[in-house]
Amino acid sequence: MFPRIFLKSFSIVVVGVYLALCVIQPRSEADHLHGIIRLAEWRDPKTGASLNLPFDTSSDPYAQAEAIYQTTYLDLSEHKLTMLPPEIGYMKNLKVLVLWGNSLTELPPEMGSLSNLKELHLNKNNLRAVPPEIGNLESLTILYMDHNELTSVPGEMARLKNLQWLNLSHNQLTSLPQEFSSLVNLRALYVRNNQVVSEMPLLPSTLVYQ
Repeated sequence: MFPRIFLKSFSIVVVGVYLALCVIQPRSEADHLHGIIRLAEWRDPKTGASLNLPFDTSSDPYAQAEAIYQTTYLDLSEHKLTMLPPEIGYMKNLKVLVLWGNSLTELPPEMGSLSNLKELHLNKNNLRAVPPEIGNLESLTILYMDHNELTSVPGEMARLKNLQWLNLSHNQLTSLPQEFSSLVNLRALYVRNNQVVSEMPLLPSTLVYQ
């Protein structure tokens, strides 16, 4: 039988070690790193294409996951992608994401977590819709979505207050959300080769419109 004072001291030590471990690597951080590792190991289920993230299973996976997390530029153009994994949302330091020339038909809502993204290139895919979470990309200044199969775009895009360049040409749009009148920093809007017939939203007078 251990003395009561010893058990109490032992309990304090255990709790202290647990708290120290949480400070060193909080559960949310560990989950984040595991998500990055899943992203690095992901393969497109139809084409087998990867995201070409530098990841070597023979080295420290957590150190590599941290390096991937710090990535600010990712070019996956003409990469035979038919989809993106939801773990793409873990790459929160991305500033430029290039995805043109793939076969994407939709985007995961988790892309709305890329809060530092400034440029997003989605042109020349097979997108039929984009999730409303795209409106969470409030740092975005340049957005290419031309040469897809979009019939509409979400009104939530009006939250992209820093957006300056938007290319929606060569789609199947019949209208634009009236909420687009809130895009006060928009400088260029391209909608040619669509079927836009309804009343256009009130847009800035300085806008280059084609």
